[in-house]
Amino acid sequence: MLFSSLTFLFSFLPCLLFLYFIIPKQYIKLKNLLLLVFSLCFYA
Repeated sequence: MLFSSLTFLFSFLPCLLFLYFIIPKQYIKLKNLLLLVFSLCFYA
């Protein structure tokens, strides 16, 4: 998956941003875990 692919732009990125911003600020470890999981899925 490339950063400019339609799959990334219209499904992967919006899901990540939605989940990231819906998590409250006090759960920073959960936010970091979410970013780690999405990064591993992206690179896989």
